[in-house]
Amino acid sequence: AMEYGLMDKHTLERASAKHATVFTTVSDPLGMECEFILGRKPDLVLYNGLDMKNFPPMEDLSNMHITYRDQIRKFIKAFFSPYYPIDSGNTLFYFISGRFEFRNKGIDIFLDALGRLNKRLIKAKSKKTVIAFIWVPCYVKGRRPDIMENLALFSDLEEAAEKEAVRISERILDEFTQRKPFRSSKIIDESFIHELKRIGLQLQKKGNPPISPFEVEPNEITHSLEKNGLRNGPEDRVKVIYYPTYLSSTDGILGLSYYNAITGCHVGVFPSYYEPWGYTPLEAAALGCQSITTDLAGYGRFIKPSLGENEHSIMVLPREGRSYESSTALLEEMLFRIYSMNKRQRGQFKIKAKQLSLLDDWSKLINNYLRAYDMALSR
Repeated sequence: AMEYGLMDKHTLERASAKHATVFTTVSDPLGMECEFILGRKPDLVLYNGLDMKNFPPMEDLSNMHITYRDQIRKFIKAFFSPYYPIDSGNTLFYFISGRFEFRNKGIDIFLDALGRLNKRLIKAKSKKTVIAFIWVPCYVKGRRPDIMENLALFSDLEEAAEKEAVRISERILDEFTQRKPFRSSKIIDESFIHELKRIGLQLQKKGNPPISPFEVEPNEITHSLEKNGLRNGPEDRVKVIYYPTYLSSTDGILGLSYYNAITGCHVGVFPSYYEPWGYTPLEAAALGCQSITTDLAGYGRFIKPSLGENEHSIMVLPREGRSYESSTALLEEMLFRIYSMNKRQRGQFKIKAKQLSLLDDWSKLINNYLRAYDMALSR
């Protein structure tokens, strides 16, 4: 504490812990930390939670997932297709989010595991693609003009296709009611074909798509992506989109709020090395999304006793007492298992994740606070 210039804060905290009638903290890892640093073991752990009635039920989340997943797919098409073809319907969406704490939040191990997964899938000649979103805010210069142009052109293409779809429907009905033979030249207007070609030529770009729709300075994340060979090449089965700003439905890029973006994804990955609690995996589960936490996170320690063997709804990555290499290999395997699941299996685990999130509802956790008050009164 003296070395880091925190002596006043440390002595105040230590005295508060020593003389408190009831000493509490919010997680088991933090309790061990308090015992070591402040010299007193907490009397009770008052776990953090969420008010689950503020989250949609699973029935609504199923429909919401399709809506927001399709919006993400639309963005993926606009982001990648100017550079090379991409099958957005055969993709899985992984994401990590949180403060820019490269090691504490496990961003390092997530990117290393993704690099290993990419090499594994390329070697196996897999067809399905993983799109990994990195929602970690940092300083940005602004939005990339080339990406904004691609999004605008793709929007023009979509608008033209929607208008032509109405006309095609009318022409088909006309041909049918007049009992005329169907001919594509009569059904699809020639001017529409020319418009598609015009927009298509403008959309075609050389090289690989960027790793971010924003202009970002080189940092630990960009260096790690380069080190792991995650460059968004056409051969890569794991592609990344570094989104270093807060999500908003009005940002003009992805166009989704944070919770809506989570709902549209398949798995949230939060492999923290240090996390006193960690709401992100709980929020993901509450929104019907598979999630990964660790045994060094407060929430990971809380939920682990409630998980059965081979549980893939909420997964706890072992990091305590393990080498970085060992944990990275285990995380890669977790990511691969999710990749290998079929749609039905993923759906079942999403339902289970939602059910497990209810264990952390304040309506249940309030009992810990009542115990703390009773203990204080009795003393």
